[in-house]
Order: sequence, then C-alpha cells, then structure tokens
Amino acid sequence: MEIIPVIDLMGGIVVHAKAGTRHQYQPLKSTVTHSTEPLQVIEDLLSYHSFTTVYIADLDAIMQGINNRALYKRVVEEFPAITVWLDSGIEKQDQKNALRDIPRLIPIVASETWSDKQSPVWNKSDVLSLDFKQGDIIGDDLFLKQYGEWPETVIAMNLDCIGIDLGPDIALLQTLKSKRSDIRFIAAGGVRNDRDLCMLKREGVSAALVASALHSGALDKVELKKYS
Repeated sequence: MEIIPVIDLMGGIVVHAKAGTRHQYQPLKSTVTHSTEPLQVIEDLLSYHSFTTVYIADLDAIMQGINNRALYKRVVEEFPAITVWLDSGIEKQDQKNALRDIPRLIPIVASETWSDKQSPVWNKSDVLSLDFKQGDIIGDDLFLKQYGEWPETVIAMNLDCIGIDLGPDIALLQTLKSKRSDIRFIAAGGVRNDRDLCMLKREGVSAALVASALHSGALDKVELKKYS
C-alpha cells in the first residue's frame, strides 16, 4: 500500500485542512517542514521520505476557479522523480484535457466540482474522487449511478474525517468496493497512525492520502518505510 502526502493550497500557501471547513483553514504547522511555501514543503516531505506520488488540492481553483498552471508546471519540473495528482476543481472535459500536456501530472475528476451531465472520457491513468460529507456524496450523484464507468483508480474521500483524528471511513470504502471490486481504491480522510494504515491495508486499499499524521509526527520514518 502506498502513502501519498497531501498538499492543500489556499492563498498561495500550504494550509492545514480540517473537516472540510475551508474558510477556517490555517497555515500549515509541521514537524516535517517549517515552511508554508508549496515547493519547499514538497522538498521537505521528499527529504523526510521517498514518496513517489504527491496529491495537491488547489483550493483556490476548487472554490474560486483561480487556476495556477504555472505552479503545477514548476512542481513537475523541480521534482522529476514524482507523479503529481492534482485536484484543481475540474468541471468539464475540456478542463481535464487542458492539463494533459503537463508531464507526470494526473488531473483528478472530483464529484464535488464536476458539472457536466455526462461522465468524463477516461484515460487509463485518470483518477476519480468520490467526495462525501455527512454521509452524502458532494455534487451530482451521477458517478454513483454510473459506477460501471469508473476509471481504474477511485478515491473514497470523506471530508468530515479530514484532520480531526476520527480514523478512516471503513464503511464508505466497503460500500464502494461492493459496487466495484476490480479497481484500485484510495482512502482519503482520517488516517491517524500506523494502526489505521494497517487496517486500510487489510481492507485491500491500494493507497492512502495522508496529511495531518505526517505533519504532527504521528507517522515517523520507520513506519513509513513499511509502505515503501
């Protein structure tokens, strides 16, 4: 199982995501880095552990449509050893296509922001994020209805669990896996420690998106090596 660190960007800096209440997000405080500058935070994370994938949630793009293409390109140029998963609030197919020319960048299609009444045209490497809050999917339930069209990789995202030590939403993962057992599921939200990671691994999860547990020091280098 792979561990994927999450970088939440808002107002040009890295912030600490907490329960999806974005207007209350504060600048990142971390034991891994003393910076909130995106490139420095990524550099410090990669010095801490040899991550091969980094997830970026551009909250300015998601909430306000302020796209930062120049930053996305700088990340892949300065860190050639990683793949970047990017949630930039994609609403329609043309926005997804527009990111395809940036090498090693995988655009995330999220249920929260997708506004087209038709599913995307999926590529083999595409990732779908099914976003939930208070038990309901955020956005149109198109993707739940058309589960037969899901791409090979699906993120199970429970915003209620993010950053508040609730533990991962195993029930959500099990529900989604009951619809499609043939694809890769990624757990997002609630990972507190190595015990949670072991539980997710037993559930057959392919990767976990992690932020708070890394920056608080709850996951140390020794524990991370077990998932390399």
